[in-house]
Amino acid sequence: FKERNQKVGIGPVWDYDLAAGNVNYYYNDYPQGWWVRGNIWYDGLFRDVNFRNNIVDRWNSLLFTQTKTLPNYIDSLANSIYKSQQLNYLVWPTLDSLISPNPAARGSFEAEVDALKNWLNIRIQWIENQFNPVALQSFHIHSPLDSAYHLSSELGNNNLPLSWSPAGNGAYYKIFLASTDSSIKTKYELFADKWAADTLFSLTAFHADTINQLFNQHKADTVHFTWTVYAYSGIDSFEANNGKRLLGLIISNVLMPFSVQTPTNNSRILYHLNDSFPVYFTWENTSALANYELFFDSAHAGIKPFADWVKFKDKTYQTYLSIPIQELIQLFSQNGYFLNDTIQVKWKIKSNYMHYTEWSENEHILQLIKQKTLGISNNQIESLISVYPNPAKDYFEVRLSHLSEQCTLSLMDISGKILLQKKADTQEVTSFYTSELSAGLYFLQIETGRQKIFKKIVIY
Repeated sequence: FKERNQKVGIGPVWDYDLAAGNVNYYYNDYPQGWWVRGNIWYDGLFRDVNFRNNIVDRWNSLLFTQTKTLPNYIDSLANSIYKSQQLNYLVWPTLDSLISPNPAARGSFEAEVDALKNWLNIRIQWIENQFNPVALQSFHIHSPLDSAYHLSSELGNNNLPLSWSPAGNGAYYKIFLASTDSSIKTKYELFADKWAADTLFSLTAFHADTINQLFNQHKADTVHFTWTVYAYSGIDSFEANNGKRLLGLIISNVLMPFSVQTPTNNSRILYHLNDSFPVYFTWENTSALANYELFFDSAHAGIKPFADWVKFKDKTYQTYLSIPIQELIQLFSQNGYFLNDTIQVKWKIKSNYMHYTEWSENEHILQLIKQKTLGISNNQIESLISVYPNPAKDYFEVRLSHLSEQCTLSLMDISGKILLQKKADTQEVTSFYTSELSAGLYFLQIETGRQKIFKKIVIY
């Protein structure tokens, strides 16, 4: 930007939500590399020796006083918002959901914080290596031995370590894999897990799956490839002196028998027209290499089952799916599953790995039942009921302001199972003690002789 009568300035900096590796496109999740250096403005600036030297001097002056203190600063911020994040993820349980354009779903707040610090540490080391490079030295690969074989099924529990000797303090490493089949030109590039003296990479089940997809186009029982390691420092690079080792990955059907778990068989889920809560489907793990697909069919006695089960969207590598209730209703409506205000479906899971498949040994029946609220608008409903605190930990209180009848208050889980129930009169405060309940989403049903009213309750 440029202010009137001023020099051109750099900035402003924005898109912090997509910074520090939190985006999955254009390799921006990698902590290595310059992203804006090729821009016409920056290219011109960095051709100037004085500018380059000033940048390096500024980096060196802040490295220990500010830059390398970032991980500790992140820890202090994480501690200050710890209770807030607990409540946030109870209301919006997204820690296990891969939300584009994030590169990963790490499952916990602590794992997200650790990933951020790890990314920044690697990024700082990489920039330091560019500005103050070290001389590379000859290095060699340790393990596995040349022409070794490994069972893909073992990668589910035990990763295959690839290790090599150091090439110098501050060096960083890349691993390159190539098929022994000359007709396959695709290369597979991996960044090393650790930096400097930690010269180790763990080949996981995910990597094995990618290797099979890239190099095993003929679906053979064994896929052969070579691998090597390159060390980098500044603009210099050096290959391991015993690189291009041969490795064989033995493929076997690793899909074990498994069962679907929740919602449990014959579960009932009550919903209103505008509800947006998620329904969680879970099943057992059949293999660390597998992906899964969720299938539905009608279970109504009055509706003829379809010739083929209906698949829900795309595959997942997790052993669960969180599906908004409205998305389920739309899917079932499109396929004619409604009978009056009730949907009754059966569901099962199909696991896949390469050309192998395995269906869950069981299938569960699920009912979605639409609830009606008579003679009162949603806004009026909200004004009649007071629940505090919500989210709640050990207890919550319910006050009914203007209902003229005695009510039955029922606390239910998302499957519709009644966990706690009390009778209540209007103008009275009714307490529910919840310390024995698991954290999660619940529903409070207020039932009179004429209507049912529902409120969401979050327990943490």
